[in-house]
Amino acid sequence: MKPHRLLHFISLLFFILFLQSCKDNTTESVQTDTEKPTVVIMYPATGSELKVDTIYTIIADANDNKSISKVAFYIDGLIVDTVKTAPYESKWNTQGKSGDHTIMAKAFDGSGNIGQSIVITIKVKERIITNPQNLVQVAGGTFTAGSTPVTISSFKIDKYEVTYELWTEVRTWALTHGYTDLIAGQNGYNPSGTNNPVTEVNWYDVVKWCNARSEKEGLIPVYCTDNTQSTIYRTGQIDLNIDAVKWNADGYRLPTECEWEFAARGGNLTHGYIYSGNDTIDNVAWYSHNSGSTTHTVGTKSANELGIYDMSGNVMELCWDWSDSAYPSGGTLDPKGPSTTQKYRDHRDGSFYDEMCQVDYREWALPYGHANYVGFRCVQK
Repeated sequence: MKPHRLLHFISLLFFILFLQSCKDNTTESVQTDTEKPTVVIMYPATGSELKVDTIYTIIADANDNKSISKVAFYIDGLIVDTVKTAPYESKWNTQGKSGDHTIMAKAFDGSGNIGQSIVITIKVKERIITNPQNLVQVAGGTFTAGSTPVTISSFKIDKYEVTYELWTEVRTWALTHGYTDLIAGQNGYNPSGTNNPVTEVNWYDVVKWCNARSEKEGLIPVYCTDNTQSTIYRTGQIDLNIDAVKWNADGYRLPTECEWEFAARGGNLTHGYIYSGNDTIDNVAWYSHNSGSTTHTVGTKSANELGIYDMSGNVMELCWDWSDSAYPSGGTLDPKGPSTTQKYRDHRDGSFYDEMCQVDYREWALPYGHANYVGFRCVQK
């Protein structure tokens, strides 16, 4: 072979080898992605018991060697939501969905790979209402608060002051359900008998306890941490204003001053008594002249016209309202007191220490204060 032809042959050979090398490198760069994404349901956990008629957030965590294109959520085998960006969360309303359910999620990547979470099982429970006989229905009506006629919508109120036993039952549940700082309270003061009203709890403790009582019974909590009403108030000392309250929720709350007084007067059945249920204080109240300087078992004096006990005497009772010298404050339809933060919260009634137990007697105290003569009762819509 002539030298110039040999040189041409060698050059061609190198060129072919170069093209082969480029082809091999290109093949390596476009290898197919076959790795499946991973996806895990973070909330709720398998075995969880959720409440009916409540909105929950299902939370998933998804990862891939490249990227996640979407996460799909399935309940009872049916797709209910698709989320394309983190955080991978889906709202689920359990209204009318009592019973057993399954929750699962699938994660998709850009190569068409699909990863699936394990299937978790949960139970949605019907509401369990405890002691319904201890709530008294108060029909709406009009009365004169101070010198102002006000109209009150219908509501329900505890027949008895909240006892130490009930406080402890709810608190025990609450401490394992996100309520980290509910205090123990006291069993009345030098108690006579059982079922004395709880004492030595402050306004913040009581409001959080109302929420815990609601959640324990499957009701919608009333008090939130701020005016967005997105977070249930469970811990800390927060000075709530009117716009942080879900007034139409079915959970427990403190009565407003006007609700409390309307119920204490006997509502639409009122006889206009000086004390709650009678003009003779000894018939309806444990007060300074007959109490022996102790609290007493709730419901051991006579009830008022509505069948409510101890709205005069035994312990003073906390109300919702920020205090204001003007009474009522907040209009003439369902007044709720001042709309923004003041210094004191109201309480009503008179106690086993006092002579002043008339239905129109008013006092106020710092919300973080607590005393052995102050307790409370709850209301519901």
